[in-house]
Amino acid sequence: MMSRKLLRAAVHFLMGVFWALMFLSLLIVFTALYSVDLPTALIGSLLVFCFWLFWIVMLELVLIALDILQKLEYQKNEKAS
Repeated sequence: MMSRKLLRAAVHFLMGVFWALMFLSLLIVFTALYSVDLPTALIGSLLVFCFWLFWIVMLELVLIALDILQKLEYQKNEKAS
């Protein structure tokens, strides 16, 4: 049980780090590409946004799986008692 709580805390921490990295990398990419032209900067920023959003969604799916496992374990304990 404690390992799931620790895993949940680690996933929440990683999600926070990924959100911060996403906005930082969006700022870097947009400012670096803005000197080229605006459409290139927007496309580059969109690609970076999609990359980080993919990993954030994957972490959210891990949290959903942990919730499902916790509910199944709770139901198993209810049937046993």
